[in-house]
Amino acid sequence: MAKTEDAANKTMEIVERYFEEADDFSKHLKNISGDEESIEYLKLFKTAMDNDMTQIITAQQFQDITGQTIKKVISLVSSLEVELVSLIANFGMPLKVTMEEIGTRSAPEIENAAEIDGKTNEKISQSDVESMLNDFGF
Repeated sequence: MAKTEDAANKTMEIVERYFEEADDFSKHLKNISGDEESIEYLKLFKTAMDNDMTQIITAQQFQDITGQTIKKVISLVSSLEVELVSLIANFGMPLKVTMEEIGTRSAPEIENAAEIDGKTNEKISQSDVESMLNDFGF
């Protein structure tokens, strides 16, 4: 993200410099006399360059908005991670299955033997997860 921001800032600095120089360029164009075809070419070139620089600024603004959105998503994911770890640390209960039992049993036997405070482990549906996340404001 930092490198993307640095690149965007450099691009914006260059575009701003060209916009500032474009004003001086326009003044010089007014003072040029000579072949009308050459003068018209320079005017068209300046107009095209101004349009291109405007498009670059518009693209950079979109990229900036996209970058801000990505930062918000990363922040949300980080805070969600902290909240989930906190929930697990506060409310999680260890499974009463030892490593020796895991080594000697098959997967279905382990699933059936896993107990939490005397209760068998229940499957959690997607709606249960969504409900829990809604309860925490996510």
